[in-house]
Amino acid sequence: VAALRAVAGGELPIWDRGAWGGWPLLANPYYAVFYPSTLLFALAGPARGLGFAVVAHVLLSAFGMFWLTRRRGHEPWPALIAAVSFSFSTFLIVRIRHIGFVQFVAWVPALLAALDGCLAECRRRHVVTLAVATCALLLSGGLPLLPFAALVVAAYRSEEHTAELQSLAYLVCRLLLGKKK
Repeated sequence: VAALRAVAGGELPIWDRGAWGGWPLLANPYYAVFYPSTLLFALAGPARGLGFAVVAHVLLSAFGMFWLTRRRGHEPWPALIAAVSFSFSTFLIVRIRHIGFVQFVAWVPALLAALDGCLAECRRRHVVTLAVATCALLLSGGLPLLPFAALVVAAYRSEEHTAELQSLAYLVCRLLLGKKK
């Protein structure tokens, strides 16, 4: 909304002159200025734009989870249950007010399905989907979730590398907690 207000005022959306001295607008990833659904806010207004963005990302997450579970060899009904369960999970529903998190998480199943496709057959559509999902994750405004998504992607296809992944996870936890040897 702040970016749209700046553009409507004939300014570049670089700085929001809100409370106190203001804060960076274009450089702040939480605003998701370059994320495609930000246009929904411009076209439909803040309240309707949020509603449209939520519906679009619920559908995107359902499609991505359905695609992922079908790629992993599940029948259509279990894949549909997985898609509905993921799309209406507590994490996504509770965080609707933080639309950046919803936008971020909605892309994760599509990213994993595309990664699975790249590792299995490496067709152009899988590479393009992987690139689009990765860019969408980075532009979505949910960057605090990026380390968790990286761990999910790292663990996704690591059945044969379990010991290495466990030692890496142990090392990361020790570094994050500041523990010394």
